[in-house]
This record gives sequence, C-alpha cells and structure tokens, in this order.
Amino acid sequence: MRRIKLPKCRREYQGYVIDTSKAYYIFIDKTLTYDPAIDTLIEEWAHTIAGFKGGTENELEDHGAAWGRAVSKVKQAYLKF
Repeated sequence: MRRIKLPKCRREYQGYVIDTSKAYYIFIDKTLTYDPAIDTLIEEWAHTIAGFKGGTENELEDHGAAWGRAVSKVKQAYLKF
C-alpha cells in the first residue's frame, strides 16, 4: 500500500477507487494515520468486491447492501490476520 496526497478535487474523501477495466486502483490519503488508512483501504476494497463501476455520484448506489456485505467480509478477514 502506498498512500498519496489526494488531488484537490478528491480531498473531501479519505480514499477512492478507479476502475480501468484491466485493474482497480485504490488511492488512500497519505495524511491518515495507520488505523484510519486501514479502515479506508477495507472500505475501498469492498467497492471492488461489490462490483463498483466507478464514476457514480449516487451515494446509496455506491454504499448499498452488496458493499456493506463486502466490508463485513473484508474486515473479518483482516481481523483474523
């Protein structure tokens, strides 16, 4: 994981995902400390598992039931690690 300084247009977020159709790229704000960065990574990773297509502005669509289930599964796996 490499954290970066988020562009001005993305600073309202702690992280985000870009889907290039070949791969997902997850960006995490470098100003976050370790625990919030891990939580953000888990949530962004959940977007990829839940089938996030990127570019939507609909908060409910991006954070629906499928995303919630994915967050739960990823967090459980992390806690077992």
